[in-house]
Amino acid sequence: PRKTLSRDPSDFHHGLLEGRYWLQLEWRALAAALGAAGRERAAALGDALAFRAARHRVFPEAAANARLDEIREGLAQYTGTVVATASAAEATSNAIRQLEDAPNQPGFVRTAAYTLGVAYGLLLDAWSPGWTRQIQVTDDLAQLLTAASDVRPTDDVLVSIDGATLRLPAPASASGTLLTGEDWTVELAPGWVAQPGSRAGDFQVVRAHC
Repeated sequence: PRKTLSRDPSDFHHGLLEGRYWLQLEWRALAAALGAAGRERAAALGDALAFRAARHRVFPEAAANARLDEIREGLAQYTGTVVATASAAEATSNAIRQLEDAPNQPGFVRTAAYTLGVAYGLLLDAWSPGWTRQIQVTDDLAQLLTAASDVRPTDDVLVSIDGATLRLPAPASASGTLLTGEDWTVELAPGWVAQPGSRAGDFQVVRAHC
């Protein structure tokens, strides 16, 4: 369900369970992207963008405020990280440590933008050198990175916050107990079957009727 927020601070959702859940997944994926290269980096970035999109779907009104925080606070943290390190490799290692340490903070409200800004900024350095000379206050760092990298949010398995459901891309094949798609396979446990969902092309897994 969507959440409507009218409370200050602007990133109040980072203090709520669902906000914290998707934010931490985004942090982990960004750390993986910074530590990888090539296709592995692109795949990890796709995961981060998917987790970010999921967070914004739950808290749509918070997206604009979070974007502005990343521009104001995140860019400052990015600049400080780059200036304080001797090389791009050292800055990347420092950013990964920041992302790994972030979940240990007592709270994420008013602090999430710092680590997000560093991560998206350094990834923009890799995909779009010189981007800082063109940045505008109305920009979204993640959208700039999406355009520069041509990486889109991963259309893959997403686990609900309570662990009760999984969302996957539509299977290319659904035969018996085996569902298969691009780069994934799900084998149903005994007693479960796949049946058409409410929308064309959708499937849902339910208990088989005896």
